[in-house]
Amino acid sequence: DSAEYGWLPPERDLKRDLTYPAAVTFRWKTDGHALPIMFDIFDAGDPSRRTGVTVGRIECSAEDGEYFATAVNFTPGKKYVWRVSAGDETVERAFSFREGEIRMIEIDGTANVRDAGGYMTTSGRRIKYGMIYRGGAIDNYVEPQYLLTEKGKDAFIRDLGIRTDLDLRDDAEEQHFSRSYAGDEVNYLVSQINYYAETIDEKGREYLKKIFEIFCEPANYPLYIHCQAGADRTGVVMFYLQGLLGVPDETIMLDYNISSLSIEDERDWYGHPMMPEFLERISKISPAPTLSESL
Repeated sequence: DSAEYGWLPPERDLKRDLTYPAAVTFRWKTDGHALPIMFDIFDAGDPSRRTGVTVGRIECSAEDGEYFATAVNFTPGKKYVWRVSAGDETVERAFSFREGEIRMIEIDGTANVRDAGGYMTTSGRRIKYGMIYRGGAIDNYVEPQYLLTEKGKDAFIRDLGIRTDLDLRDDAEEQHFSRSYAGDEVNYLVSQINYYAETIDEKGREYLKKIFEIFCEPANYPLYIHCQAGADRTGVVMFYLQGLLGVPDETIMLDYNISSLSIEDERDWYGHPMMPEFLERISKISPAPTLSESL
C-alpha cells in the first residue's frame, strides 16, 4: 500500500557511478503470509504491452512480515498499475510519475544511459520520451564495464525497442564492426564526430551533417547514440540537438553535466578544458542571447 524512493541494491557502487536510476520500492503486507505471492507492474492503458520497467525479486522482512520489491526504468507521465496477488486475493493500485523528470535508465552491461526526452523547450513544447537514448558503449573492446549482457540485450531491444545503434567512436570503423552487439534486429550505423570546437571546422560540419541526416530518418527510431562513455562526443551531439530544438541554455548544460556522475575521476564538466573554447567559437560565429538562437 505504499511506494517510496530509494537506491538500487548495494552491489551498485554509487560512489563511482550515479547515473543509475533511483529505484522505486513497493511495500505491502499479507494476512497470514499467504503464498505464493505474485507482484507485477503493467501499462494502465494496455496490460499486454511491455512496460520497459525492470522489476526485482520479492523480498520479505522477517521482523514484521512486510514484503517489498523494487523497480526501475519508469517513464514519467505514463500511467502504470502495480498488482499484488496472495492466495485468492488480488490488489491493484494505479500510479505515475511527474512528466518532465530526467529519465535515467538501467541497462545491464553499460552505463550513463538516459532518455533524451522530457525537456521543455522555450516554445512551450516538450521533447518526447522514448525516441533517442544516449549512453555508453555496449561492446567491450576498450573498457570491461561496457559489455551488454543477455539481460541488457533483452531490455535494449524488447523494452526500449531500439532500432538503431549509432556509434560515434572514431575508431569503430577501424575495428571493422558491421553489426550491433545488441543483435541483428538493430541497425548499426557509424558516424564519427570531432570534439567540441572542432565540430565547427569544415570536417566537423561534415560529420554533424551525417549524424543529423540519421536523426531525420523516421525509420531509425527509437535510436541509441553513444561513444565510449557517452560523455564527450555524445554530449556534443546532444548539445547541438537540444540547442536546435530550443531547449534552454541552463537545461542543456545540466544534461551535459550529468555525465560527470559516471566518470571515475569526477571531472567537473562545467570546467571541462575544451568547453570554453567551444562556446566562445559559437558565440563569435553566430552571436545571440541563447544557444538555440546561435545554432
